[in-house]
Amino acid sequence: MSAPLELALVTDSRAFEALQHEWRLLAESAREPHMFRSFSWCWNAWRIVAEPRGYALRLLTGRVAGVLVLVWPMMEKDHVLRMVSAEILEYRDLLVRESPLSERWIDEAWQFVQGRVRADLMMFQNLRMPNFVAARIAARRGAHAIGGGWCPVIRLDRFEDWDAYARTLPKSLSNDQRRQWKRVRLVLPDLEFQVVDNAAEIAPTLEWITRHKIAWAKKCGRIVWHESDAVTRLLVQVAHDHLAMNRLVLAKLAADGTVVSAGFGYVYAGEFHFHVFAYDDAYATYSPSRLFLESIVRWCIEHGVHRFDFMPGDEPYKRIWATDYVRTASYIAPGTLKGAACLALSEFVTLVARKTPHVARPVDRLAALTPRGIRSAVRRMLARASFVKELALVKHALELRRAPEDAPEDPVRAATAGTG
Repeated sequence: MSAPLELALVTDSRAFEALQHEWRLLAESAREPHMFRSFSWCWNAWRIVAEPRGYALRLLTGRVAGVLVLVWPMMEKDHVLRMVSAEILEYRDLLVRESPLSERWIDEAWQFVQGRVRADLMMFQNLRMPNFVAARIAARRGAHAIGGGWCPVIRLDRFEDWDAYARTLPKSLSNDQRRQWKRVRLVLPDLEFQVVDNAAEIAPTLEWITRHKIAWAKKCGRIVWHESDAVTRLLVQVAHDHLAMNRLVLAKLAADGTVVSAGFGYVYAGEFHFHVFAYDDAYATYSPSRLFLESIVRWCIEHGVHRFDFMPGDEPYKRIWATDYVRTASYIAPGTLKGAACLALSEFVTLVARKTPHVARPVDRLAALTPRGIRSAVRRMLARASFVKELALVKHALELRRAPEDAPEDPVRAATAGTG
């Protein structure tokens, strides 16, 4: 008979940090490991982003005969339980040792969370499917699927080399790539793909990416998470950690100090997670991001990466390069009777708003006629009320566009359009 699973809830940051060595050993023997379940990512997301924003730590550990076999990093704020994250488009999940008992351990962990963590709502997002946690929360009474999507990936293990993969791309794209390489090298003859292997270059390169990504977003009228100083510090710290572990791929297309495009991601267990890239708008006419993307895919093929993951996000350029999709799912579910009431009320309000939009118009007009000082005072009062916060969060969650159950059709490769 196997030893029982001993579960414990960690609520102190120092106890979280003390798990570093055991966590890394567990990651080496875990079921489908990826970098967003690494100690470096979770610890830095917690201490740099989540804790300063007022979250409370709810990290569940599971041990068998004293050996760590399960880690479920969670956090709570305003009576809502979430996975520990930087609140950007990263995958989220628990970490469990590969074993015939893995599912049983997850079941026990799930029962423990339901009995001991008394949050009104549980909101678990960006769970990469198939997923044990997703299956359990989806089965919970009152659970709702929210958001989710299909993440494009390139199955590089199906191709012997770059040429074999390139033959699957639209001819128009391949022809335009060659044309753009010729054009840009007339201006920058020494342009080359450079991988950063010096820790001193990490912060300046990430600063360049962030600055140009923000400039691009403002030009397009979009909001990006790169504008958060905390997230920038998180990315720099994680990049340093993963450079030391030979998992960081921070690279740029550059010549004589002139950077045309740059981006980064992480190689973990044979997968490359492409996090973000940017380009200098001064060179936009040469499609620098597409040239960078070709270069980094070539690098992955040469270094034996079997899957190139574009991460969550539905940008059209990803579908052009992808060969397959990975599904993500997100769920919100009640944890208490109050949470169930909150969900039911939000559903009712959302339904009424959809069915009777004319009801909302007089209310909007009345609000517009109310003096600004009174409106501000009411907003501040409501912002302090936890139930109102929960209602607003649920309303937002229920309005998120859900992913279709079936995978998208074959990647759209008829056009050469991409980013930059």
